[in-house]
Amino acid sequence: RPMAFEWSKVFSYFPFVIGLFVASYRWVRLVTGAMFTTSNLFQMLKCAPESVVASKMVVQDCYIPTIHANNFLSWVQKAVPLSTPLWLCPVRTNNNQPFTPSYSITKKSDALSFLLNCGVYGRVSDGHGVEYTRQLEAKCQEFRGRKMLYAQNHYSEEMFWFIFNKSEYEQLREAHFAKDAFPSVFEKACGVQEPKNTWYEAIISLFL
Repeated sequence: RPMAFEWSKVFSYFPFVIGLFVASYRWVRLVTGAMFTTSNLFQMLKCAPESVVASKMVVQDCYIPTIHANNFLSWVQKAVPLSTPLWLCPVRTNNNQPFTPSYSITKKSDALSFLLNCGVYGRVSDGHGVEYTRQLEAKCQEFRGRKMLYAQNHYSEEMFWFIFNKSEYEQLREAHFAKDAFPSVFEKACGVQEPKNTWYEAIISLFL
């Protein structure tokens, strides 16, 4: 179903949209086009403090059981003021890869069923990306889903190991001599810092 049209969202992004139109004008592109290639944009994004990116953008892949997908999507459209549409992709579950988001947490007979990967990607106009990400994590758990850990993660350590089997993970670390050599997956995946409200972050945030 198409997303509902809301004038309030149009006006909240009006300066940003006008800027995109101006930047894409043919004569402007002759001067600035080389500055805004995909590789250059990614390099600029990497220069931004991670906390600023987390506050300005929501980037999440939530794997939701199909029986709960409609309720989850309805909640996202109401609760998260994204600048972009949602992305949906059916994913087959598995019952032998317990640390993947597509792992079936139900009975083994469900191994050939599907989850719906709900891609929630976009810029938020109010700068509350961290709060929206935390709400998505809680709602994903409420609907018996999992999310991919490649982007921003704000789980507490207790909640993280409630979702993933810590004892099996520690056994793998012991078996591959990784326990004392590398940080844990929780330390690597859930290390997003809160915004510090420094002058540098304030300037960078103007361009995101």
